[in-house]
Amino acid sequence: MKRFWTAFGTVAIIAILLALPRADAAPSIHFTALNDYLLPLNTGTIPIVRNGSVYIPYSVFRERNIGVSISSRTSDALVLYGRQKMLTFDLTAGNAYDLETTYSAQAVARNGTIYVPAYFVCQYFNLEYSYLTTDYGTVVRMKNLDADLNDNAFVRANVRLMQQYYAAYTGQTSKPTSSTLPTATAVPTGTVRPSPSSYHTPSSAPTTPSSSAALPSPSPSESLGSASIYLGIRVTDQSNAEAFLNWLDTKTRAICFFVSPNELSSQSDLVRRIIGSGYGVGFYLTGTETQLDASLEQGNQLLREIASTTTILLAAPGLDGAQKAHLTQMGYVVFQASEVIGKEGQTTFECSTRMNQIVEAADGKARLLFSDTPQVKTAFSAFMSNRRGIEGNFRRFTETSR
Repeated sequence: MKRFWTAFGTVAIIAILLALPRADAAPSIHFTALNDYLLPLNTGTIPIVRNGSVYIPYSVFRERNIGVSISSRTSDALVLYGRQKMLTFDLTAGNAYDLETTYSAQAVARNGTIYVPAYFVCQYFNLEYSYLTTDYGTVVRMKNLDADLNDNAFVRANVRLMQQYYAAYTGQTSKPTSSTLPTATAVPTGTVRPSPSSYHTPSSAPTTPSSSAALPSPSPSESLGSASIYLGIRVTDQSNAEAFLNWLDTKTRAICFFVSPNELSSQSDLVRRIIGSGYGVGFYLTGTETQLDASLEQGNQLLREIASTTTILLAAPGLDGAQKAHLTQMGYVVFQASEVIGKEGQTTFECSTRMNQIVEAADGKARLLFSDTPQVKTAFSAFMSNRRGIEGNFRRFTETSR
């Protein structure tokens, strides 16, 4: 009997050890993500797992600015720097050091590429580290406070891109059906923002997922080719609109801001900035106006006083067909969008999904009309990140747009 219980205990211990999660047991494909940007799969971006810890190619820090830059790379040393910090990996001694301390963390060389320990670098430069498991592989995500998406939203927003990168890297070019689209099968409950006091104890293994959640994913995208995409923003809040403008200034100016004629007086500074920055401006009609012609005439009179211009551009999703036809006969150009993305109660993911659905269903032309909420700005940021080069499809909504 004693032998039986001894044998039983040994088997139980082995079973428990085999059940413990390890980074080595994760899917064989590893992606790298910096903030909201998912890197393509190639030898300069794919992490490796060594002794249970994740290492990333040092060159990924050239892809996006997350507060870590490459100072120098020689045959025996690699120097990374951030704000008021500089970290040197000694490739000969097998350690890392700064002006005050020597650390046990080391860089490793594989096939001519230098890899650095991802979690330790995040600790040192005060970045957040996440280890996300999806059906297409794991995502090693490093981010600073500039990241817009949390981990759950990031995985949902990048499912299609992971699919594309996975197919290109593995040579599996067949497009999955809707029943086999990848979803995140496990997502971490939190991320790590270590304090400086933890620099001496770099993690020996990456953060592992602790919960499972089936996440909806957008359907796969066909090539947009030369499809034209028209963009409009419904101005509802001046501070939100200004935040959108600040972000758009570095992205695209092929967008029209629609302001209610009744709100022009209170938003005169905003309107002048919109026009002065090179964006389009038009009127937004809610459908409650009792006299459309008089409302538009009054609006143009105010616009002339505010910015010495007038407009014939309109967004009027609330109007019926007869009203829109009347406005067209009067010489106005109506932004033909049937809905406003970002209506009250709509989440960031719902906004992002709706953008993808409208664009993918378009036949040559797509019209996206947004509200100016922070959720829409985040969703539109992810939309642009997921569709590299999409700016080439944006068209200005002008007097000749029909």
